[in-house]
Amino acid sequence: MDLQGVGCADRSDGVRPRSLADLVDDLVTGRIAPRTHLQPIVNLHGPRIAGYEALARLDPMGRIGPDRVIAAAWDLGVGAELETLCALAALERRADLLGEHFLAINVSPVTLESRAFEAVVGLPSLQGLVIELTEHVPLHDLPDLPARLDLLRERGAIIAMDDAGAGYAGLAALLVVRPEIVKLDRGLVNGIDRDAARSRLASAFGAFLGELDAWLLAEGVETYGELEEIVRIGIPLAQGYLFGRPSPEPIDLDQVLRERLMHVHRPRSNDSCAGEYLEPAERIGALADAPPTGWWVLQPTGRKPLAVGCCWSNGERRQRWERPLVVHEEDPLDVLLQRALVRDDGALEPIVVVDADGAACGVVKPSRVVRCVLDGRR
Repeated sequence: MDLQGVGCADRSDGVRPRSLADLVDDLVTGRIAPRTHLQPIVNLHGPRIAGYEALARLDPMGRIGPDRVIAAAWDLGVGAELETLCALAALERRADLLGEHFLAINVSPVTLESRAFEAVVGLPSLQGLVIELTEHVPLHDLPDLPARLDLLRERGAIIAMDDAGAGYAGLAALLVVRPEIVKLDRGLVNGIDRDAARSRLASAFGAFLGELDAWLLAEGVETYGELEEIVRIGIPLAQGYLFGRPSPEPIDLDQVLRERLMHVHRPRSNDSCAGEYLEPAERIGALADAPPTGWWVLQPTGRKPLAVGCCWSNGERRQRWERPLVVHEEDPLDVLLQRALVRDDGALEPIVVVDADGAACGVVKPSRVVRCVLDGRR
């Protein structure tokens, strides 16, 4: 990359950097501070804003895109440092978010393992933070990455993979990372309502992710036709210009669009959601010799549910299921049943239901879901 001869923005001291390399140096040394714009991510089953993706703006004059600046930083050997500065700038915006929403930041796997990123890992809490792994290097070059991801999850972070279906985010990588959220590449989303093959591929990919208890997020949704198609095939999360462009301040879901989303959901064969069929369950942080009576869910602080079990009142019969299917309380029953049935080894096991904060709030029996869905189709 040519790092010379690029006109850049003025620094805070009024001196104009002479090149792209100068801009990178000014950012890394703090003479220019990264700014953060926020783009909404929508829960299509709500419909409501689920969170925001933090997108760095590195040239105050807006003449140079952030991807180009970050690529230059990697060429100059300070890519991890600049990505970490962008992450820290984004984290300062958490207090600005509307309601209980997550914040997603973009980080390369190399940065994740770097010494610079310890500034993020060492923060008091990573609760409500989604770390999106971007594509830069093959996973086999990062043997310590799984352990690093486990540490971040223990601190409360959620792991996502960016641009699934393109380059780095292949099926093998998914099996190593085991993300909680996977972004469907915008190249597959574009025109999905006019291409049956794209739609079938996205639907099949969503079913595969159901096996991994991961959420699929459609990126780059720009038309109502694309929106209606991704809703039809059961994709739960979406992002794109249709919902809002990146902006300095968080924006809410447009009321007209909200009503249209509700209209899209009406043709469903069954409009009930998982939260309507809950059986109470006690949330515990660790297993004890004598588990609670009734349903319980093992969910350490900041982690997703790890197990679900039941102990009858006489204490003589106990059952426990590891790595249960986890769904949101607003998920339609059709979607819930679809995700349950693709789990060959656990289609009839109890399903854990979580609230908007990711905390377990109860259990649903698949047999009850089947009866309800069938009743709704008669």
